[in-house]
Amino acid sequence: YHLLVTFFTRIENNDNFGFLDDVKEEDKYLNCGVREDALRFRTVHYGRLLLAPHVQPWEHRVTVTVHVNDIPLETPAERQIFEEVVGSRMRDRILKMSSNQFGSRIENKRHLVSMMERIVSGTKSLAAKEMGSGSQESATNVEID
Repeated sequence: YHLLVTFFTRIENNDNFGFLDDVKEEDKYLNCGVREDALRFRTVHYGRLLLAPHVQPWEHRVTVTVHVNDIPLETPAERQIFEEVVGSRMRDRILKMSSNQFGSRIENKRHLVSMMERIVSGTKSLAAKEMGSGSQESATNVEID
């Protein structure tokens, strides 16, 4: 009887019986540096329909939203280039992209993650090229003067 009381007391106190003490969840990041838990995916489901076709046209569409603060852009030049690249997909500092290119939600989700990685890495490389060419121009201007 005493063992059962101890057991249920530990359950009431949310004791994990020592099983999960050493388990720590590490944040997972995309290749571009965005945390995976910062991405919010949304899909649409219309339920079972008896009408043909049984799959609706926009049922495979996946939409992802991510706040701009969760995207690792360090310099103002990177932020400016990023805003120019994404254009109207960003409102109120939230980037929203959707994909309906493939006939599977999983493929559309992979496509969105790939697009996110390409946009961020492209932005960083463009900013690095711009900074590199800007420093070379200023160096040549100094030499000419």
